[in-house]
Amino acid sequence: MLKNIINPRSNLKRLMSYYINKNQDYFKIIKKSEKGNLINIGFTHEAFKEININYMNFDYKPGTIINQGESIGLLESTKASIEIESLFNGSIKELNTELSNIVEENPYLEYDDYINDLKSKDKLGIILYSIESNDSIEQIIKDKDFKLVKDD
Repeated sequence: MLKNIINPRSNLKRLMSYYINKNQDYFKIIKKSEKGNLINIGFTHEAFKEININYMNFDYKPGTIINQGESIGLLESTKASIEIESLFNGSIKELNTELSNIVEENPYLEYDDYINDLKSKDKLGIILYSIESNDSIEQIIKDKDFKLVKDD
């Protein structure tokens, strides 16, 4: 299970907005500090409904320094194989091992069979990983064509 560091309901100072792109990637800055921004990154609920994952693997462990565009892991389904690419340069803080454990135990569960019990989710989707990054948020938004979505 993910720790409070990437729990969207934690007591960390939250910024009240999400950013989403046409690929159904999203991110939310959950804490700003001198070390950088702590950011949750995931795929939307719609994306997960479409792919019905049956395999998930992460290539790294928390603490690993990664570069933007570098593969963090892999999601597979009978429909597609999707590389999880890092949206930011930085240090991985948490990985969604909760979801990978569920998929490993029963690779043919439908989205609706696991979403209600999953703790590593928020309003927009399922959180895949958390990263601490000094990257310019404005530049990422521009380069990756993210749009602002308000958190009501």
